[in-house]
Amino acid sequence: MCNFAILMKIDATEQIYLEKAQQFCAADEQCSASVMRKLADWGCPLTSAPKIVDVLTSTGYIDENRYVCRYCESKAFHQKWGRIKITSMLRQKHIPGDVISKGIKTINEEEYRKVLCEVAATKWATYTDDDNERNVSRLTAFLLSRGYEIEIIKEITKDFIE
Repeated sequence: MCNFAILMKIDATEQIYLEKAQQFCAADEQCSASVMRKLADWGCPLTSAPKIVDVLTSTGYIDENRYVCRYCESKAFHQKWGRIKITSMLRQKHIPGDVISKGIKTINEEEYRKVLCEVAATKWATYTDDDNERNVSRLTAFLLSRGYEIEIIKEITKDFIE
């Protein structure tokens, strides 16, 4: 799995950055973009960063698929974000679309809807206005801002009107 040709091209200075990056990746799942950003923060030369990321990828420290699956689970069930927001944030990290799609599909639909219902019920309880249609409109806007899909929001908010 290790690409020894790349390892042989790593000089002593790059080796220091490589070891720091390995520790960074071992502490928490990372994507290539976040490692590139961190290397830049550490002062790693721009010509060295791609080589270091290649080594980390070839040795399994960076795995975009693994990262996306963890990210999707964390954001959907802990941060309570919707799929749209998760997808948008992953795009900002320069993750390929096919990898994002696979990761989004790993989100358990039943648990996702359960979380959405909990978020909606919690927010609904904060509304004191007697106008249910206005409250549903406000709730819909809130859920859209959290990145949930309009079709699912409409299904959920029907229950609040009745």
